[in-house]
Amino acid sequence: MIKNIFNIFVVHILLIGLSCFACGADELQNQALSMFGETQNASVFYLDNGMEVILIENHASPMITAFTIVKAGSRNEDAATNGSAHFLEHLLFNGTKTRTQKKLYEEMDYYGGYNNAHTGPDYTNFMILMPREYIEQGMDIQADMLFNSTLPPGKFEKERGIVIEEIGKGADRPSTQVNNHFSKTLFSGTPYERPVLGTVSTITHLKRDDVLDYYHNWYVPNNMTLMVIG
Repeated sequence: MIKNIFNIFVVHILLIGLSCFACGADELQNQALSMFGETQNASVFYLDNGMEVILIENHASPMITAFTIVKAGSRNEDAATNGSAHFLEHLLFNGTKTRTQKKLYEEMDYYGGYNNAHTGPDYTNFMILMPREYIEQGMDIQADMLFNSTLPPGKFEKERGIVIEEIGKGADRPSTQVNNHFSKTLFSGTPYERPVLGTVSTITHLKRDDVLDYYHNWYVPNNMTLMVIG
């Protein structure tokens, strides 16, 4: 039963990511609200640090999903650092001040959780899916990744290779090429014309300091929305 519910949640999450290719952070929130519950069941408040929190209660579910939406994506880059938002998304899974990459994955597996992320033009969305009795542990792991990541220098080149490989796979995928051509044509002269993943050239020349600057500028509580459903 839990496995079936897990699969349903993952499908919903993937659908949100696919349907929000060109939508902003607010639209992502609205789609998640409509998909996971009636908006009148949602309560909204702000933490002292400025983070917006949206709660949608469903006590019948054995699982809880938490999205942390960072209101920054590829549009917050310049031409030279195109791809840094997505590159950062990768790096945040590589270790924090208190957890190595291995420990991050082992803890999430131990608690039966699922952890993933997606980058768009206007937002970067981090999600966890946890058994409800372990939601505090899951959110602690996510918060550690978002605010205490070290972007380990030793992992930087590894992730550079992974992202370049991802760009190469996209070049062989007609749907990706259509989306990139559409964005370049329709949004010419704006940040939206650039591919979210960057290009082989920009990723090849991207420096760790570029990604650190992006991280420090945009990954702050008052630029985030936390949505908890369950």
